[in-house]
Amino acid sequence: MGVSAIDPLDGAQPASTRELRLIQTLISIRLRGVTDPEGRRHMNWVSDLVSAMSLMVERGTRSGAPDFGTYMEETLSFWTRLCESRGLKLSVNGEVPALPDNLHLPLALVLHEIMGEVVRHYEPGAVGQAAAVAFAASATDISMVVSATTPAGDDAVHAESMALVEGLVALLGGQATASEPQRGGLTVKVHLPLTARQLQ
Repeated sequence: MGVSAIDPLDGAQPASTRELRLIQTLISIRLRGVTDPEGRRHMNWVSDLVSAMSLMVERGTRSGAPDFGTYMEETLSFWTRLCESRGLKLSVNGEVPALPDNLHLPLALVLHEIMGEVVRHYEPGAVGQAAAVAFAASATDISMVVSATTPAGDDAVHAESMALVEGLVALLGGQATASEPQRGGLTVKVHLPLTARQLQ
C-alpha cells in the first residue's frame, strides 16, 4: 500500500480529517518496512479502518452534510452495489432512526466492520448466499442486525472482527452478540441505548 496521493496536511480539510489522513500516511510508510505477513495483515486492517473513519468524518463535517439517516442510506447503497457486483444479494429492512451525534461514527464503524467480514468471506458462485441489514428503534434504544448465509460453517474466522464490534459496543453501554458456530453463516445483533456513554 503506497502513501495516499492526497496531502494529509491539506489546510482545506477539516482538522479531524487531516489528522486521520496523517495517521494513515504514517501507517503506509511504516508498512514499507514490515515483512512479517501477520504484521502486515494487522497493519493493513488498521489502515483500512482509519481510511473508513476519514471518509466518515469528512462527509459528516462538510458544509451541508446530510443527516445520519441519509448518510447510512448512502453507505448501505455502496455495500449493496459492492455485493451485487460480486453476485451477493443484500437487502435492507427498516429505516435508520435519528441518533445522537456520539453514536454516528461508532455505529457506522460497526456496520463497516461487519459488512467487510461478509464480503471478505463470500464464496463467489455458491448457491443461496445472501446478506441483510435491519434497523429498529424505540424512544430509548436502537437495534441493528446484520445477517448473512456466507460462509456456512465455522464462525471462528470472524473472531477478530467480532471482538472489535463487541468491545466498541460494550464501551458505549450496549451489547453485541454473534451467531453460534453450529448455526453456520453470520448473524450479528447490536443493541445500543440512545443515551450511550461517551468514549474516553
